[in-house]
Amino acid sequence: MKQLYYLRERSRHLHAIGIALLVVMLVACSDMNDLHQEYLDRGEVIYAAKADSVAPHSGKNRVEFEVFVKSQRITIARFFWNDYRDSSDLVIEGQGIFKKMLDNLEERRYIFKLVCLDEFGNRSLPVELSANVYGEQYQAQLVNRSVGSTSIDALGKITIHWGGAVDGAVAIEVRYTDIAGNSKLQSFPSDLPTSVIADLKPDMGYEYRTVYKPDSTGIDSFFTDYSPSTLLTFDKIDWDIIDFSSEHGGAENSVKNFIDGTFKTRWHSLAGSSSYPHHATIDMGVVRTITQFGVWITTFDSPPDGDHRAPDKIKFLVSMDNITWTDLGEFDFNRFLLGEQTFVTPPSTQGRYFRFVGVSGPENNMVIGEVSAYGF
Repeated sequence: MKQLYYLRERSRHLHAIGIALLVVMLVACSDMNDLHQEYLDRGEVIYAAKADSVAPHSGKNRVEFEVFVKSQRITIARFFWNDYRDSSDLVIEGQGIFKKMLDNLEERRYIFKLVCLDEFGNRSLPVELSANVYGEQYQAQLVNRSVGSTSIDALGKITIHWGGAVDGAVAIEVRYTDIAGNSKLQSFPSDLPTSVIADLKPDMGYEYRTVYKPDSTGIDSFFTDYSPSTLLTFDKIDWDIIDFSSEHGGAENSVKNFIDGTFKTRWHSLAGSSSYPHHATIDMGVVRTITQFGVWITTFDSPPDGDHRAPDKIKFLVSMDNITWTDLGEFDFNRFLLGEQTFVTPPSTQGRYFRFVGVSGPENNMVIGEVSAYGF
């Protein structure tokens, strides 16, 4: 009897536990249904098609998007930025490439979200895009490319020798007046070492600026201010020495070295039987307006600081016909100074010929490096 009673009590307890577990499971299932009921009530979510491709193009306080759409159901492409606080719509009509410009943007990097809407009001999943917008801060750090020198030949053709290339530059624009008196603008690739202008009006200079594009696919260019041209260097390819006082024997001492384009060669007057003054007369091949001369001591076969047997005083004269000469005055010359020493001429100095004169120096003979002339 006791064993039968025990079995009955055990069965009753197991039955109670089973009922309790069933209640717990029913409650849990009810809670899970509650969590999903909101989504079940909505039914199936239908998304609109996304744009097939989107390309942002940076600009000056603006950005342009090119949106390529193949789905005919898309009617609106909506752009969001500033964490969805700002938005703008692009109307889509059929298939193709559509453009959207966003203006009046602050200069910074932006994260955009693009959502497409179809004719039924369905929305696509967002597409994230990034783009830089440029402005005054970018503009302020731009520098104009430097000009090393500008040479002009007897025909009026100028060759601009540019300084080092600058990062981000895409072109150099040169503005000048041509032979006919018209204002012209020429654009040259920014990586060229030299640029040539063949129709510059005589006695005129030019001005130039550098063009930048911060993004290769950008829609806007940025420009530096115009800078005036440097002095034009008269191209010595047209020059000829038609008269000189003396030269020492050997090609390394020839007077021709005085106009060969480098101070590393020398003109050495005749040693032993020549004395000051020493001179050389140069035919430039065409009448020039001369604004200044440049003279160098030589470093040929000399200590690192140059050959000091140059003159202490020099003189320049100019002539239109190699007969009548105008004396431009006497100048002090530092024979211990390496590099170019420049000597400004009086206003409106013109001539086809000029004469360099070494007036006095430390020895009877003279050793000199190079001479140049500048102007228009």
